[in-house]
Amino acid sequence: MLGILIARKYLTYVTPMYESTVKIKLADLAQGLPNNNLFKDFDVFASSNKIAAEIELMQSSLLLAKTTDILDFNGELYRIGDVMVQELYTDAPIKVSPLSFTHYLDAKISIKVLSYSTFKITAPDEEPINGFFGDTVYLSNGTILICKNEPLIAEKPNIDLIGHYEYTQMSNEKIIEKIEKNLDVIPADKDVPVISIIYKSAIPQKSADFVNQLAKSYIEDYIDSKYTAAETTVRFLDDRIQQVSMDLSTSESRIENYKNNKGIVDLHQESETDLRKIAQLKIQLASIKISLEAMQELEDNLRNDNKDFLLKAPNFQTYTDL
Repeated sequence: MLGILIARKYLTYVTPMYESTVKIKLADLAQGLPNNNLFKDFDVFASSNKIAAEIELMQSSLLLAKTTDILDFNGELYRIGDVMVQELYTDAPIKVSPLSFTHYLDAKISIKVLSYSTFKITAPDEEPINGFFGDTVYLSNGTILICKNEPLIAEKPNIDLIGHYEYTQMSNEKIIEKIEKNLDVIPADKDVPVISIIYKSAIPQKSADFVNQLAKSYIEDYIDSKYTAAETTVRFLDDRIQQVSMDLSTSESRIENYKNNKGIVDLHQESETDLRKIAQLKIQLASIKISLEAMQELEDNLRNDNKDFLLKAPNFQTYTDL
């Protein structure tokens, strides 16, 4: 019974770890949009045979740093209790914004909220400084701004604001080192181009946000790489087309000048032009002959009639049929 009571008490104060998982299907050169021949030589990502390389890319410091910058994981805030220390994320009643904090990277800053308007902040090797929420606090080697989380306080009026907090602004190297300890990227199978990103954190929302943002950063990085390769190829082709067009225009001008200077005639083209002109003249000749025959027939009809011409003429005033 004593062991059960101790275990229950331990579980009450121990910090649980939550795990979130995101799965990504890698691009396949044999299917979909990556299956193109325009810049195939530039493609170094889209291959299901490079799963290990993609895993290393997801765990790279560059991609992790990009993810932490978007999520602002560098600043960590803890509530210090009598028995346990609890990390705060979206449920923090105060907001800490370091304005000039290079000297205090990876150092623990103590913040004691004395009332709903005042607090006391203590930096390493410095005297405590009292401040008011919303006012900038000037430390010996930096400045910091502390405000109340008004939206959270309005949503949860009974939230405990007064207490002891500890803030740490971690450097990129420190936060990446901490993330790498809780990050695991594994393939679903050696023949299946699917990768699982797993992250553990004491805050479930934090672990979910990280894996989602890491997957998004990886996809955006992949799209940027593909776009850069395509843009490079298009620029190369445009430059070559422009150069070839200029060379072609120069060659045409040189050929034309050479023909004019040497008196060279394209017999085939000239013959075709002359034959076309002859055909048009033949059509005009046939039209003139038809008109002449019609007028001759009209004249014969008028001359062969015994009636007076003046009486007969009005009957032919609308004659138009050739």
